[in-house]
Amino acid sequence: MIVESWEDGGVDPGTEAWFANLEPTLVEFARRHDLAIAKYLKDTPSWHFVFIHPQGGQGRIDVTRVDDDGIEVSAVWHRDDYDEGTRSVRDWKAHELTPQASLIHELREMLRRVVSWTDEDYETVTGFREMWQKYMTREDFEECKYPVPRLHD
Repeated sequence: MIVESWEDGGVDPGTEAWFANLEPTLVEFARRHDLAIAKYLKDTPSWHFVFIHPQGGQGRIDVTRVDDDGIEVSAVWHRDDYDEGTRSVRDWKAHELTPQASLIHELREMLRRVVSWTDEDYETVTGFREMWQKYMTREDFEECKYPVPRLHD
């Protein structure tokens, strides 16, 4: 399990304290399914579970703090084409969990949903070629350090 922080300038200490209560559940979910954890992408109040999608590209499940009592769970799958400068994307919009909902159950269901998506589920976005080729080589672009998820109960 890889844990990395994607903070730009710092996350509100209240957010870190809030996630500390969920950390045992979130870490266990990541370990059980071989997912990397990335915290606070661009200082968002979110933890991200990142993995290689079985059909290629990168999958991600996000757990976001809405407020002191609210959690949103969402997902995205994207596949990039370096030469064409395109990103094909499929996402599942966030929804807020009720206090009675089981976070671990919701995360398992979201993982099953994301790995079941196929190429027909994509929307393709263009315009990335210049940015990608300016900042990275093909080798850098294609290098991926995220795991392939395990699915089980």
